[in-house]
Amino acid sequence: MFDWTAFLLSDEGLARHHIEGLRWPHGPVCPHCGEVDKAWIVGGKGSRAGLYKCGRYGCRKQFTVTVGTILERTRVPLSKWAALAVIEVQRHRKPTLQDLTVELQLSYRTVWTMRQLFAQTRRSQYGEQSINVEEALQLLVSPKTAVSKQRESEKTVEEDHSGDRTP
Repeated sequence: MFDWTAFLLSDEGLARHHIEGLRWPHGPVCPHCGEVDKAWIVGGKGSRAGLYKCGRYGCRKQFTVTVGTILERTRVPLSKWAALAVIEVQRHRKPTLQDLTVELQLSYRTVWTMRQLFAQTRRSQYGEQSINVEEALQLLVSPKTAVSKQRESEKTVEEDHSGDRTP
């Protein structure tokens, strides 16, 4: 059996390339305007890996493969997200959070949050049905679910009201 976890954890570039292929099998698609195949990779010394810019005249916005997914605005490397998805699907016994913190070399809280987001997305699309590795990786780049959008809007409301002081 092929060891997906070792493959995806071996190199961040490999993980990004694999995830980009899953989300955009026919080339990059701008998440802002929907333009297909008119984006180019932003190069240069100061640019991030995997950063694209839309080529449509009215748009010209920058984006990555994570925009609009549960991976958006995450600081955890894509290779670790992909490894978590593979581990959650491939193992017969569900690994404990302590096992995952050691294997992924992340904090307990980070692994807990990642696992919660992945589980919510999985339940929203597949219920309790079992899935294979490719479907698990596809979940990472599928559009955000209503649950994760709701959590995001709750955080925004909390931030808006954090400065309010009532006497």
